[in-house]
Amino acid sequence: MTARTPLKLATADLQVMAAADTTALINRAAYLYFTNPSVTIGVGVPANGTFTAMVDSRMKAGAYSTDVTNYDTEAETAEPTIQNTTWTHMAEATVASLSTVADTSSKKFPVYLDSGNNIQAMTLQDMYDTFIHSALDTVITAQPFRVWNLWDTAPVGYTQVSVSPVFTDTIADIASFTVGATTDYPTTTKLWQVWQKDAAVSAYSGKPMYIDTSNNLREYSDSEFDPILLGLMRYAAVNLANHKVRFFINGTGTTCGQAMTDTKLNGAGNHETLFVNADDYRAQEFPDGVPAVISTYYLKARKVA
Repeated sequence: MTARTPLKLATADLQVMAAADTTALINRAAYLYFTNPSVTIGVGVPANGTFTAMVDSRMKAGAYSTDVTNYDTEAETAEPTIQNTTWTHMAEATVASLSTVADTSSKKFPVYLDSGNNIQAMTLQDMYDTFIHSALDTVITAQPFRVWNLWDTAPVGYTQVSVSPVFTDTIADIASFTVGATTDYPTTTKLWQVWQKDAAVSAYSGKPMYIDTSNNLREYSDSEFDPILLGLMRYAAVNLANHKVRFFINGTGTTCGQAMTDTKLNGAGNHETLFVNADDYRAQEFPDGVPAVISTYYLKARKVA
């Protein structure tokens, strides 16, 4: 890996860019990527997701029992059971058939001074090493997508991808249970949705130079250099070995948004009875206790091979 230091025009003279100028170019590349990302997250119907499945679990009542002479004891009634709901609503998408930026003239990219103080145009690999690898790190660190609880204040600088949730945490609604009625009364405690990062403008602090078709040095305009950076970013995020941007549930990488927690009530069961008539003594066990975390899920972003 060889990072080059581009040249820029300053007060009518060529100068080697300062580190801050190169950082500004990297930040510009990240900003441009956010305007048109090539790896995205969508929200679809169940079973269409490309991520590891997430499971929401809650307790539900055991089946009620009836006796013609007395109430069944706690040992005789069915225990509360676990009701699981699998969530596979997020889907990662990559733009197909992207090509890297072509350099047919070997003069398309910025110039730098080589070891002999000769002005030399960067190669495609130089562009990756100097700007794109670091810009993709910046993209990942900035959390291109976030999962966020509906009832929390919306994340600043993000736009909601879909109103549909990608995970909900439900628990048993203790107050709703009555003997002999429905065994499952869920209530939603949290509901997470996907948000996409907005592009916040990041300006150049200095423009690099390039060799034009007449072999003269010229300063890039925004309209000339922006498409180069964006094209390289979009291609690399999808295709460049060891620098592909991908999203996962759990594992290593940058955590994107909030933890998605699955909780359920942790009690041993609440035994209740109901007298219907002299031939119908009913008993049932309901969920009880307090919510306890069973599983925690994180949306992660990282580079892959």
